[in-house]
Amino acid sequence: METSPRHGTQNTPAAPRIEWVDILKGLAILLVVVGHMEYAEGTSNPGRMLIYSFHMPLFFMLAGYTAALSFSRNGNLQKFVGRRFLSVMVPYICWMLALPCIYVTTGQISHYNLHGACLSLLSGWGQWWFLPCLFILQLMFAAYQLLRRAVPGVYGAVAGFIILLACEFSVNHYAGHLFSNPDFKIHYVLNTYRMFPAFALGVALFEFPAMKRLVVHGRVVPLLAIVLFALLCRDYAHFHVPYGRMLTGLAGCVIMLRLFNGISCVQTQAANIGGMVLRQFKRFGKSSMAIYVLSYLLIPGKPLFPDASVPQLAVFCGNLLLALVICYACVGLKAVINLSPFLSAAFLGEFPKRKKVGDAAASN
Repeated sequence: METSPRHGTQNTPAAPRIEWVDILKGLAILLVVVGHMEYAEGTSNPGRMLIYSFHMPLFFMLAGYTAALSFSRNGNLQKFVGRRFLSVMVPYICWMLALPCIYVTTGQISHYNLHGACLSLLSGWGQWWFLPCLFILQLMFAAYQLLRRAVPGVYGAVAGFIILLACEFSVNHYAGHLFSNPDFKIHYVLNTYRMFPAFALGVALFEFPAMKRLVVHGRVVPLLAIVLFALLCRDYAHFHVPYGRMLTGLAGCVIMLRLFNGISCVQTQAANIGGMVLRQFKRFGKSSMAIYVLSYLLIPGKPLFPDASVPQLAVFCGNLLLALVICYACVGLKAVINLSPFLSAAFLGEFPKRKKVGDAAASN
């Protein structure tokens, strides 16, 4: 393992989790559950349009930040990629093979087809595109670190971002033609270019302190983000603006960072309503992976409010309350699944940690 000051050493003590990262993860996963419930209510609901304008970019921005944070505390690319594969791709593969069995048992499909299950590994079902898409971007982060080692300093970092951005858009261009069959789409390939800017923003926030000062502590960038978000959010459902989804997502990420960055333990432990809400978001954030994969089994397949005359605000509030119940149910299910190390590893990506003296733990 390298022992450079930047990438740490094996003698680095275990690092605590970062409060604001867990809180933002918790908020994002709650919005994900609400957004998936809004599918049943139609695309015209303003609540769904607002949520979908930034909730997944927020997840990927946090993933980029924590990837850079984790790597800075270890510095071993092989271990970084291996751990990401175990925590992201192993649950994806297990769920893609198990879901057809679940659907046969519940009567949603008539039979289990192994060929179809294997194809689902490539195409993904519903919300499952997130996991392989995240892994692809984490592999790109590993490639970025290789470029940085080849060309050290700021120039290497900037060149790495530019090269990866060019490769990402090129791959997306050709993948769009190769995998755009309406009967079979590789969703996570076609979504990587949309989420790459948010992931890169998260990496840049950690790699470049000047970038973090502009986004978190500056005034101009957050103000521009608010204006941009307000202008593009209403256009989000139709995407009239080129790359409108990317821009709206990035603007939402900047706004959320400005609101939540810097939250401390004192605020989360406060004995008031604000502290209670933050503690619940933090709780959800620590179980965000489990909530993401388990909520798919709990979200009702039919609209909560089938009557179209119900006010849209009531629809959104009802879905929000049910989403809270589902999130707590997923946290409980996670505790049950964790009783079995095999099930926990296979379906939640949580492998038993082998404690070594002085080995740094990856935060968040």
